[in-house]
Amino acid sequence: MFNRSISVLALFFICFSYVQAQPDRATGLIFDPEAFNRLESVPTWFGGNGEDLGNGEKSENLPFSASLKDFVPPVGNQGNIGSCVGWASGYYALSTQIARIKNLSGENIRRYARSALFIYNQIKNIDCGGGSTLESCGKFLKTNGDCANLDFDSPPDDCNRLPDEQIRTLAKAFAIQEYNALFGRN
Repeated sequence: MFNRSISVLALFFICFSYVQAQPDRATGLIFDPEAFNRLESVPTWFGGNGEDLGNGEKSENLPFSASLKDFVPPVGNQGNIGSCVGWASGYYALSTQIARIKNLSGENIRRYARSALFIYNQIKNIDCGGGSTLESCGKFLKTNGDCANLDFDSPPDDCNRLPDEQIRTLAKAFAIQEYNALFGRN
């Protein structure tokens, strides 16, 4: 598993997906309040003194602000398919985490960026216009990981393509250990 000591996929990035999309664009997040409520809150180890920070309160040991912008892959486009959960979790969150851990910059960030479609194509509801849930994404990433964007996301709108065994094996090296909600729904 990918760097198990710090490989927690924060659903904070996925929450960016839950904004009103442009009317001419596909939306993808299927928000299931019951599933969201089942998510474990931020684990205790995020708190400085063992306190539970699941209510969105800031620990004294967390920085007031932080920026990961130097580690984010180039902006992509989900097009007209409902793949925003795959983009937010794989392409942005997991890619940014890898770039930060490996201290990547420039072209190396793009080379290590994870796939949005590897996730979406395997967890989507019904068809290419259907979205997916945060819960299905988290479970999928724990079990299967995510392959490189360059290995799978071409063409970028092929929402029916499934990975072969070699791609699945490569993806497992980038499985996450856990996923948690940073804040409650309110």
